[in-house]
Amino acid sequence: MNTNGLNTQSQSEQKRATYRGLAIGVGASVAGLLLIVIIGITTGPVTPAFIIAMTTGYTAMVAAWSTAYVAARRKFKNVA
Repeated sequence: MNTNGLNTQSQSEQKRATYRGLAIGVGASVAGLLLIVIIGITTGPVTPAFIIAMTTGYTAMVAAWSTAYVAARRKFKNVA
């Protein structure tokens, strides 16, 4: 029994959750960049559609990273 007040998760569970969060963030980054590139290629140089796609892609990336970060912080808030 763990009596020191820390989270009782094992190191491997922590690593797995951290890698999962990173994978979500990296996957969203790649998806956002692909969206930007695909729409950029199909619409030409800098058009309103390209600006919207870029904004949407970056918003998705930031949202995914922050969600993964917050989830990891919430899960490991008792771990030093």
